[in-house]
Amino acid sequence: MSIPTICALSIFIYILLLVTYRLYFHPLAKYPGPVFARMTDWYIVYHSWLANRHTNFHLLHQKYGEVVRFGPNRISVNSIEGLKAIYGSKANTQKSSTYSLVNKYVGYPSIETVINKEEHVRKRRNFQRALSDRALRTMELALSDKLRLFCKLLDASIVQDRNGIRNDAWSDAKDMAEWSGNLAFDIMGDFFFGRSFNVLEKVDHRYIPKAISDGTRLLYIVGNMPFLLKLQVEKIFFPGLLRGLYEYSGYSKNLAMSCLKGHSEKETSSVFQLLLRETEVENKGLACLPEIISESSLLLLAGFDTTGAALSNTLFHLVNNPPTYTRLCSEIRSTFSNEEEIKNGKLLTSCLYLRACIDESMRLSPPVGTVLPREILPGGLIVSNHYFAPGIEIGVPIYALHHSERYFTNAEDYKPERWMAGEGTSNEEQALQKAAFSPFSVGPRGCGGKNMAYLELTTVIAKLVWRYDFRFSDRMDAALSARQKQNKRDENSIDRVIAKSPGPFVEFRLRDV
Repeated sequence: MSIPTICALSIFIYILLLVTYRLYFHPLAKYPGPVFARMTDWYIVYHSWLANRHTNFHLLHQKYGEVVRFGPNRISVNSIEGLKAIYGSKANTQKSSTYSLVNKYVGYPSIETVINKEEHVRKRRNFQRALSDRALRTMELALSDKLRLFCKLLDASIVQDRNGIRNDAWSDAKDMAEWSGNLAFDIMGDFFFGRSFNVLEKVDHRYIPKAISDGTRLLYIVGNMPFLLKLQVEKIFFPGLLRGLYEYSGYSKNLAMSCLKGHSEKETSSVFQLLLRETEVENKGLACLPEIISESSLLLLAGFDTTGAALSNTLFHLVNNPPTYTRLCSEIRSTFSNEEEIKNGKLLTSCLYLRACIDESMRLSPPVGTVLPREILPGGLIVSNHYFAPGIEIGVPIYALHHSERYFTNAEDYKPERWMAGEGTSNEEQALQKAAFSPFSVGPRGCGGKNMAYLELTTVIAKLVWRYDFRFSDRMDAALSARQKQNKRDENSIDRVIAKSPGPFVEFRLRDV
C-alpha cells in the first residue's frame, strides 16, 4: 500500500471516528439539531457567510425546541431561564474565545471583546464615569445639531414653488437605512469623539460605515472556526471584506491619534476625552495608547450601527402599520406645541406610546439578534434543569427569543400596545414580556449606552413625527400586506453581528402646523 493511500485512509478513518464521536458519544449528543451542525462548525460558518444566523436560529428552535445544538460544542437556549443563567451577574460563564480574534486586528481588548471579568469591571467603571451628566449634555447638543441638519436636508428635497413656499408635495423616496445610518454616524462623531464627520452632507467619510460592516462580517465568518485565520483563507476568499477590516482598524487608529492631539473645548467633553482622562488617572498620568485605540474601534461600531438600524426599523414598522402611526402622531403632536420642546426631559419621557413603538420595533427587529456566545467555566452550568459541562459554548438567540409565542402573544405582529399597561395585556404577561426583552443584552456585559440610545431614538422619532407626514414610497411593494412586507424585510435582513435591512423607502411632506 502506497504512502499517499495510507495517508488518505488514515484521514478518512480519523474523520469517521470524529463524526461518530460527535454524533453519538459527545456530551452534547443527546441534544437535537441539524446533523451537519452536530458534526462540524462549518454549519455556523456557512450561515455566517449567508448572513442569516438570526433568522436561522429562529427556524432551528421552531423545529427542535428550547435547546438546540448548533455546533459540535455549541448550544443555543431559547428561554428567559437561559438569559439569566448565561448572562446574569452570577453566571458561571465568560465571553467565548471568539471575541479575542478581534484583537488580532485591533491589537488590544476593548470593553466589548475583553474576556477577563476583572478587566471588564475596570473598563466598564471607566466608561460609566465617562458617560456622566457632562457627557449627556454633549449628547443633547450633538443630537440637536445633527437632527437640525437632517431635517434641513429633508426639507430641501420637498418640492417648493418659485417663491419658496411649499405646495404640500412629497419628497422623493429616501432610503432610511442610509439616512438613519448617516445621522447616527454624525451624532456618534460629535458625541464620542468631538469630531464632525458630516456624512449627511459629504461623501468623504461614507466609506467607513461600509468598511465597518465588511470588517465585522469577515470576523463573523472566520471567527467561528479560528483555524481559518491561521490558514489565512480570508486573503483568498474574502479580499474585499479583509480590505474593509483593515480600513476600519486603520481609521480607528488614526481617529484615536487625532483625538489625542486635540485639545479644543469641544473635545474635552467628548466621551473619548473623558475616557482618556480615566485611563490617565489609572496609569498615573499616562494614557494606554493600545487600549485607547481599541476602545475607539468599539465606539465607532457601537456608536452608530445599532442605533441606525433601530431607527430605520422603527420607521419601517410605523409606515407599515398606519393605525400605529396615526396614534403616535396624535400623542406627539398633542404633547409638544413646537419642535424646540422635543428634547430630553419630562415631556419626552411622558410619551409612553412612543417608547412602546420603539420597544416593539426592537423586539420584532432587534439590531443584535443572534447568539452572543459565552464559554462555561469550571463547575459547569445548569440551565432549565440541563447540565452543561465546562468548555461548552452557549448562548441565547435574541431574535428567536423575541419571536417566541411562549413569551409574546401573536409574536409576529407589530403591536406596541402590548407594552402599555391596561391595554389588553395582563400584569403577568407584561412581566413575562419584559423578562424576555433583551435588545441590549442583560447582566454586567449589557450595553452601557442603553440610555443614550433611547434618548437618540425617542428624540429623532418624535421630531420626525411632529415635523412631517411620511409614508411608504411606491417602491415598497404596495400590493403586499403589512405582514408580507415585514416578512420580506426579515428575509432580506443581513446579520453581520448587527442585523440590518435595506430601506424602508419613505416619502416626507411638511405638515401644516
